[in-house]
Amino acid sequence: MSNQLKAPEAPLPSPSLINPAHLPTAYCPPPTNLSSLSTAFCILIAEDDDLSTTLFKKNLKGEKITILCAENGWEAVELVQHHPEINLVLMDLKMPIMNGFEATKLIKLRRPDLPVIAQTAFTSTEDKEKAREAGCDSFITKPINKSELLELIHKLIKS
Repeated sequence: MSNQLKAPEAPLPSPSLINPAHLPTAYCPPPTNLSSLSTAFCILIAEDDDLSTTLFKKNLKGEKITILCAENGWEAVELVQHHPEINLVLMDLKMPIMNGFEATKLIKLRRPDLPVIAQTAFTSTEDKEKAREAGCDSFITKPINKSELLELIHKLIKS
């Protein structure tokens, strides 16, 4: 069984037309290196760039977590809505269809306690402030440093 689910590439129907029974169910095995966490762990990577997604997966390899992927903000919102097992979102801010700022606002309306880490190559003060206003709990810049990423995940999950 693969530990990765990918949002469908075809346009999704209106949220009111989606039957949750037809959506795949993710399995989140317990973490190993994130040993201070006592429950299963699942991360949603919202990222439109395949290389960045691959680098995130590489950085999280060996952590025994399940990774769900969304290629735009709309898919991220849908996955969060239909997958309550998601424990944390890594949200790219610059994506097609719906950007990370708007997606974070919608996610936080549904699940205000779900940690969202804004991740982007653009490090302007304006983007950081806009991310905070949208509801992001933290901010990390690309290229991603593995130890910084894992430290940030620990910090947000423990709080």
